[in-house]
Amino acid sequence: MSALTDGAEDSGARGDELEALAAIFGADFELLPFEMGAVARVAIALEGETAKAALEARLPRGYPSQVKPEFAVKARAGVSEALRRQLTETAAAAAARAPAGAPCVFEVVEAVRARLEAAPAAAAAAAPASQNDASFTFHPACPQYGQRPVRFDSASADEKYAVPIVEGEPVVDRKSTFKAYLATGVDSDEKVQWARRNILGRKNVAKATHNMLAYRFVDADGVSHADNDDDGEDGAGAKMAYVLSVLNADNCLVVVARWYGGTKLGPDRFKHIAKCTQRILEANGVGRRKN
Repeated sequence: MSALTDGAEDSGARGDELEALAAIFGADFELLPFEMGAVARVAIALEGETAKAALEARLPRGYPSQVKPEFAVKARAGVSEALRRQLTETAAAAAARAPAGAPCVFEVVEAVRARLEAAPAAAAAAAPASQNDASFTFHPACPQYGQRPVRFDSASADEKYAVPIVEGEPVVDRKSTFKAYLATGVDSDEKVQWARRNILGRKNVAKATHNMLAYRFVDADGVSHADNDDDGEDGAGAKMAYVLSVLNADNCLVVVARWYGGTKLGPDRFKHIAKCTQRILEANGVGRRKN
């Protein structure tokens, strides 16, 4: 059997994926030492309520056009051998579901993270009170870029206001990464609060340079509500709100997170923000373009 060789675009695709992973996961992302037969090896630290693990991905030559990565889960704190095996099976299943020929590490990481977070929380009672309090103030990671604290009231922690949340595909440009999050079924201020707190509470999102937001909904009395927030990226929220309006997307909330890569993008950043907003709405069948 002949050795795998890279396709014409494999090297570039891997490089873009590694840049995106480094931007999204920050200090939780690690490049591992070179290993024979692998072009790159990475580890990403994951944390649930009471357990910690690391997902290691081995990227072989020929990935992503011909083969998929090999994944292994390393137990850290609070992960039993049974849970480690379950996480490994989750990684394998997520990789198998991923489209052939496309990068898939991020999707596998998120699948394993979701499984880890769903693991029984034997020490839930020992969780810090600030995480379970009805009210909460989110303190952003990058106030130097204009981010401001966000105060949440008691509704933000009430599961009766829970709504579905999905993630979009990341967009990378000159080491900056943009990624959209969509909450649907939003028809009250309480659900806006719950969705925003849930999204900002995700470890990677909490580290973003900006978390821009726009939402629209019609309440039980038929009254329309809409608002947006730039989170320090002046004008971004209004552009997202415009996309929601053009697509006639109601009862939804979109957050676009940006992890700044060190190079200013100028007006291109607004194109990426608008495109991320449009793509996640269209991919999930939310709204329709006005005639």
